[in-house]
Amino acid sequence: MITTEQVKTFGPGHTPLSRYTLRIPAGLRVLPITEGATAGKYWLDEFPEELFPLRSMVRHDAIHYGVTFEAHEVTA
Repeated sequence: MITTEQVKTFGPGHTPLSRYTLRIPAGLRVLPITEGATAGKYWLDEFPEELFPLRSMVRHDAIHYGVTFEAHEVTA
């Protein structure tokens, strides 16, 4: 679970204009990442419609590219 509100930037890293910055509220569920270069971090596991509207590029990129959190930003 996210412990405090976080400001996250995510999406493809090709240019700053292709990335999104959102305020992610505390209390959302996360899942641990156990493999790859981001092992030890956490994926956001829920997508509130008010943050990630249906059929939006924000939701598309959050789902396809993920939103990750460091261990100190979450509680297990």
